[in-house]
Amino acid sequence: NVYARSDRYYLKKYHGETNAEVHIVLDASASMGYRSPLGPPDALTKFEYGCFLAASLAYFAIHQRDSVGLLLFDTDITEKIQARTRRGQLSRILHVLDRARPGKATDFSASLQNVTEFLNRRGIGRRRGNRNVFGGGILGHLIEKIFHRQRNEDRSLGTGHGHCPDLAGSPTL
Repeated sequence: NVYARSDRYYLKKYHGETNAEVHIVLDASASMGYRSPLGPPDALTKFEYGCFLAASLAYFAIHQRDSVGLLLFDTDITEKIQARTRRGQLSRILHVLDRARPGKATDFSASLQNVTEFLNRRGIGRRRGNRNVFGGGILGHLIEKIFHRQRNEDRSLGTGHGHCPDLAGSPTL
């Protein structure tokens, strides 16, 4: 204890030197085009909010010298940018987000399975037989929770819109 020996407080600064690999995954299905009918006509859609959040996360990660990648999906992966730390990566991500639009309807569980298979190739998880065994990290745990929760919601609702309560019970787009 430094204080006991010197009668002065010290602040120890630590700067971590590990580089993380960040994969931003954004749902680009038709239901993400939802805009609240109660708000102003120029209110943001769920997809626009998602794009702003993805751009912000990419900005922060790049400025911490972490590698950043982007995956957009609807029924399949529509856009993918490999995680990199090179110059221009943020501009590339912002360009893709700027021109992206909500696409087709999606089966969220199947789409999430495609995303995890893509990420598995990049070493985040591994595949055994017909079922995925997600990595032990936070991302693997989160994907597994979302995947199983969504599958249960789809079964109970009987619709393809289990991830969007606003569209539950409506016909599949």
